[in-house]
Amino acid sequence: MCSEEKKSLRKQMQAIRQSLTAAQIETNSRQVVNLVLQLPEYLLAKTVFVYLPIRGEVDTTPLIATAWQQQKTVVVPACSLPGRRLILSELHDFDELEAGTFGIPEPKPAFLRQVSPAQVDIALLPGVAFDLSGGRLGYGGGYFDRFLDSLRPDCPRIGLAYEFQVVNALPLEVHDLPVDMLVTQQRVYRFVRR
Repeated sequence: MCSEEKKSLRKQMQAIRQSLTAAQIETNSRQVVNLVLQLPEYLLAKTVFVYLPIRGEVDTTPLIATAWQQQKTVVVPACSLPGRRLILSELHDFDELEAGTFGIPEPKPAFLRQVSPAQVDIALLPGVAFDLSGGRLGYGGGYFDRFLDSLRPDCPRIGLAYEFQVVNALPLEVHDLPVDMLVTQQRVYRFVRR
């Protein structure tokens, strides 16, 4: 059964990720961020959607700080439980964040500045695992799949992960939307959108 395979893979990948030391996360994240900052897609983007890291995910905070220095608009997600969807909000400062739904940092209500998905020029996404066809395995809530569906067709969807999170093939279902690119600490993968 596909969902059982997914559950097992999620558990396995999250266990490995949570076993990383703070130093490993910092070093590997820095390498991922440096590769992202060199992407033509990133350099051309004016509005950057980026997730806020939890539980050992690739740390995007240095990327956010750099994007601000480059005068880019930084947009982060906030979870809306009704409808299980993401609200996009422009972020001006890390002080505007608090632990939100599922413990994920998100803008405090006073700092919610909604942005339309149509304004996003590049989307940097988390995932539990990715495959060599651009498949993405999330946490199972479907928030990011619904979000990806709302982006402009020309908006690059880029997964950020550690190399150990890349597998040959994932047990994906129809609603699991792929990424166009994947950046790990070792390389940039580019996929043909299905």
